[in-house]
Amino acid sequence: MGKVSAEVILAIVAASVAVIAIVMLVVEKIRTRRMLDRLSQMLNSAVNDEFVPSSYDESMLSSIENVLCKYLDKSSISSRKIAKEKENLTSLIADISHQTKTPIANIILYSELLAEEDLSNEAREYAACLGSQANRLQNLIDSLIKMSRLENGIIKLAPTKQKIMPLILEVERELKASAASKNLTLEVVSPSEAGADAEAETLEASFDYRWTCEALHNIVENAVKYTPSGGTISISVSEYPTFARIDVHNTGTFIPEEERGRIFDRFYRSKTYATSSKYEGVGIGLFLVRKILESEDGYIKVASCEETGTTFSLFLLGETAASYKYGATANPTII
Repeated sequence: MGKVSAEVILAIVAASVAVIAIVMLVVEKIRTRRMLDRLSQMLNSAVNDEFVPSSYDESMLSSIENVLCKYLDKSSISSRKIAKEKENLTSLIADISHQTKTPIANIILYSELLAEEDLSNEAREYAACLGSQANRLQNLIDSLIKMSRLENGIIKLAPTKQKIMPLILEVERELKASAASKNLTLEVVSPSEAGADAEAETLEASFDYRWTCEALHNIVENAVKYTPSGGTISISVSEYPTFARIDVHNTGTFIPEEERGRIFDRFYRSKTYATSSKYEGVGIGLFLVRKILESEDGYIKVASCEETGTTFSLFLLGETAASYKYGATANPTII
């Protein structure tokens, strides 16, 4: 009887231990789940820029929650500071643009009026220089405004599915005379000449026509600026499974390998040309090209060879990829 009682007692104890273990496991699982839910809420609020640290008792929070809360609090403060600085910069650039627009326009006008007067050759040269520098200043301010608006999302690109060739032909028309004045050949290579399918003449991609035209214009204009007299600039287009590629190739201009990753940075200029008064610029053009293409899910690459020259390749979201991203029309709604 005693033996049976001992066995019963042992069984009860074992069952009790098992029950207690199960209860502790369930409680711990619930606590872990609640902690993960709180961490998830913290992270989601931080991603949505809505994180606000609340008062808490460290005895009630795990050390992980405590550390994460402090980290997100600092990150949130830092994010707000950066947003405020960007807002101040945008406001400053807009104010500079507004304050300088009329004076620069007046300088350009007066320089043109001076050029019409009966001036000595030296005075005429001064007037032309004055007008040139005023135009350069205006272009710089315009570029700074575009850069600021693109970086801060003020400008919203509206990519739509459309043919690429009209874009290329428009840029060619705009810069044909400038190329000819430097004794350069500017040509659009047809798909058949490039060894591509003739149907590439009607190749389509998803892009914002106005801004992509500006991006391609900047690339070709740079080619005109840096290609020596007698050189050739060619523009061609080809198709990839998910992208369409526009190549702008020029002869004679070489970009060292160590600079190819930096030329698309803001205000960066190649050491070869930065100190030369012959090649004016402030290093914004290629940065704008990169930002424009990124804003429509494209990108840009560069290849350079001392013997054959340099090729800038602009990749635009192809028809198939655009249909997958934006739907059958490949035309996103821009808010």
